[in-house]
Amino acid sequence: MLNNLNQDELRELIQFLSINQDLWDKEIIYQYPDYKAPFKDSWIEYLIALDIDGTLLNSEKKITNEVFNSIQEAKKSGAKVVLSTGRPLPGVTPLLDELNLNDDGDYVICFNGAVVQEVKSKKILSNIEMCHDDFVLINNLAKENNTHVHINTPTNLIIPEETPNKYTIHEATLNNIDIVSMNEEDINDDITFCKIMIIDEDRKSVV
Repeated sequence: MLNNLNQDELRELIQFLSINQDLWDKEIIYQYPDYKAPFKDSWIEYLIALDIDGTLLNSEKKITNEVFNSIQEAKKSGAKVVLSTGRPLPGVTPLLDELNLNDDGDYVICFNGAVVQEVKSKKILSNIEMCHDDFVLINNLAKENNTHVHINTPTNLIIPEETPNKYTIHEATLNNIDIVSMNEEDINDDITFCKIMIIDEDRKSVV
């Protein structure tokens, strides 16, 4: 039963079924007896969504040959492989290029699911934004606890202060985006609020 598989076994099953699609419905039927398989002449597209840190990348932040080859085999078999991450598109583009996931019809899930984009055209297909009221609430909470915040937009990081925190600098460097300093009163609903993060040296301050 699928529910009894551990993480490694489930990962192996997904890889196996992406290559041997004829068995996919049989495994689903084994788990769900009431499942009705589609007609044999219908075309089905399978989706494999992968997190990046700790899943796609190893402890050295590298893609191993085994992972690369598995993804290429899955893609060759017709499965749709999608990276799902908290990063913006600029921060995941090098990985998409390395994995050949940058063709027409390739997609990426960014900002922890808030944005879904076409990789090649960068067209946004789904966008669940935060708003200025969310920023006010989170920023006030951060100030009460003497912490910092930054705002992820589709193209940059906005900070409501003059000097960026080292974690903001790290985030900007990791994701190949610029840091924009703004006066707090100039931050308004004209900004696209993809994600707002509270950041600080002391983890107790942000919990």
